[in-house]
Amino acid sequence: MNDRAPTVVADKLSVCVKGKTILEGCSFRIERGESATIIGRNGAGKTTLLKCIGGLTRATAGSVHVEGRLVSDCPPRERARLMAYVPQSAGIVLTCTAYDFVVMARYAHFKTPLAIAEANKSAALEAMKTTGTVEFRNRRLNTLSGGERQKVFIAAALAQGSPILLLDEPAAFLDYSHEAELAALVQRLNKESGLTVISVTHDLNQGALECDRVVALHCGKLVFCGPPDGLSSPDVLRSIYQTPFDIVEHGGTGRSIVIPLRRRP
Repeated sequence: MNDRAPTVVADKLSVCVKGKTILEGCSFRIERGESATIIGRNGAGKTTLLKCIGGLTRATAGSVHVEGRLVSDCPPRERARLMAYVPQSAGIVLTCTAYDFVVMARYAHFKTPLAIAEANKSAALEAMKTTGTVEFRNRRLNTLSGGERQKVFIAAALAQGSPILLLDEPAAFLDYSHEAELAALVQRLNKESGLTVISVTHDLNQGALECDRVVALHCGKLVFCGPPDGLSSPDVLRSIYQTPFDIVEHGGTGRSIVIPLRRRP
């Protein structure tokens, strides 16, 4: 395979559920090693798009190719070798230990359903070291804080050994401290480990400051795909969120950040 080929290619991707259009004609590409952020209003189709990339939701029309493979043709174990998916964490309550959870994420590498080889245990432990979660290995997930648990979920995704990491609002429900810690971890995995990271977020500025590419949806349609600097136009942001914004320069990076303008009564 050509190493310069894009990691993800969506071509005229559409999803309809019970007669309702969720995504319509979305075409874009995400290059290998990029960090991409999917943004848009509530109900814009962000999670559906992420699940289509991961093969968890089947497209009604169009296609998604990942690493040159048509996702709809890939069996689950093969998809797990390509992509690791971390869902929204709200409401997830598990009683297994953190270590057991991370080990089980290696299922795509098990030779038989119950055969957990030493290589899988080593990979799980290494993923926990990388994410700073070894200290939680013997604790049950339902006893961890939201930030601790989310790091364990990312450790499990990392243990899969997949080149692509899919994150659905990974910092939702976290305080600023844990949000910043998680963002730094994901950025390190992208920049130092070379993972392609595709995440859904409502934090527009975090995405704009940290990622390489922004994919923006409005009512299921792609309205922007490009470097975050392209969001510096108030007209572009208005087309995405249907609300006015002000643009200011971030002192630490020199990149633009956005501030929604409240409508006064």
